[in-house]
Amino acid sequence: MKDRAKGVVDGYARGEISGPIAVMQLLLATEDTRVAADAVATSGAPTHAVDGLLALLRTHADGCVTITEMLRSGLDSDRAAADVEAGIAATRALFDHSVGCSEAASVALYSLGDEALLAEGTQEIVGVLERWGVLGAQRDALELGCGIGRLLPPLSSLLRSIVGIDISGGMVAAAQRRTAGLRAVTVRVTTGHDLAFADDRSLDLVLAVDSFPYIVRSGRALCRRMFAEVARVLRPGGDLVIFDYSYSHHRDEAAHEVTELSAAVGLTPIRLDEKPFRLWNATAYQLRGPA
Repeated sequence: MKDRAKGVVDGYARGEISGPIAVMQLLLATEDTRVAADAVATSGAPTHAVDGLLALLRTHADGCVTITEMLRSGLDSDRAAADVEAGIAATRALFDHSVGCSEAASVALYSLGDEALLAEGTQEIVGVLERWGVLGAQRDALELGCGIGRLLPPLSSLLRSIVGIDISGGMVAAAQRRTAGLRAVTVRVTTGHDLAFADDRSLDLVLAVDSFPYIVRSGRALCRRMFAEVARVLRPGGDLVIFDYSYSHHRDEAAHEVTELSAAVGLTPIRLDEKPFRLWNATAYQLRGPA
């Protein structure tokens, strides 16, 4: 654990990860805010790095404690599920629990439970989507695993319509509250097995922000089904954008798997294995349907 924590602090000192990501990774490694602070203080890293991380731990003390309590629940695990049903059930239980602890942390641990940090990360995501040209006033979108709906309000003004789906009833309730009164937004609970509610060729964009890792944990069969479903619902030239495909795969392995799954359903990689964010450390992919 000590070596892992030192590696995190050193990565932050070298500018490889942001402060919030470093704190998140320290909490994941230690599950204890005091142990995390001790690891930083004794890391031997440059003073500016040590001071910066200790300041974040102090400033977001309550949020960091909440995150450690969430981690200690034992509901979040890197282990592959026994089968698809078990994987979906475990994911639903995790997020029903997490959203009751902290809405901000439930969708982004690197927010450290802070709505302002979450908003900064959300705007960063929207900016990347704008630069990539996947938004537009005549485009209809779906967010796969929308969580508390943090992306739905800003995206609703840049799209004709957007549907947010999630398997967690607690997440959907939060998303519905946060999007109340937005005409272009629909939020619904789904089974996690497919996109059966969506018609063929009815969407221009499917967006998966930190949701595919949980599909991956549920097994390759569910991954294949979701890629096939996305290909079915996309209009010609539509886009699938994935921010983080897997937490357990190496980057080259994840890129290979995304390429393989895409080819099987006729999606073409436009971007693979990119790191487009400053705050978040997600790996990004953009796949496009046939013109």
